[in-house]
Amino acid sequence: MKDYYDILQVSPNADPEVIEAAYKRLARKYHPDVNRDPAATERMRQLNEAYEVLSDATRRAEYDAVLGRSRAGPGWTRREPERTPPPPPPPPPPPPPPPPPPTRRRPEAATHHMTRDYSYVMGELRRIAIIMAIVVGALIAAAIVLR
Repeated sequence: MKDYYDILQVSPNADPEVIEAAYKRLARKYHPDVNRDPAATERMRQLNEAYEVLSDATRRAEYDAVLGRSRAGPGWTRREPERTPPPPPPPPPPPPPPPPPPTRRRPEAATHHMTRDYSYVMGELRRIAIIMAIVVGALIAAAIVLR
């Protein structure tokens, strides 16, 4: 079986960024458009094959398993991470505080407030009535003049 790490000239525990950089460096060197050597085409095909396997994490893990290698180097065996139980759910939020007791309003305060609002409305109605009387009077005067 081909050693893709040797083809890309990287170590078995190289990071994906290192593998990509090595591939780009070698591809610039052996690409058929740049290198006219007939062996360069075959070398570029090997580089593409090696990069396809080593750039995909799943395929790389399978490749390492077939070769009996690991990314940590020789003598290291791969262990599955220990599974810890999920943390317990957070406690429920405390209940909301009880509503404050109802307050009693003094009747005279409520009456004063309503009277003030009522008198304001009455004042506005008086103003509107006066304006309407002036407009109607002007219309009547205009109608008399135009007769």
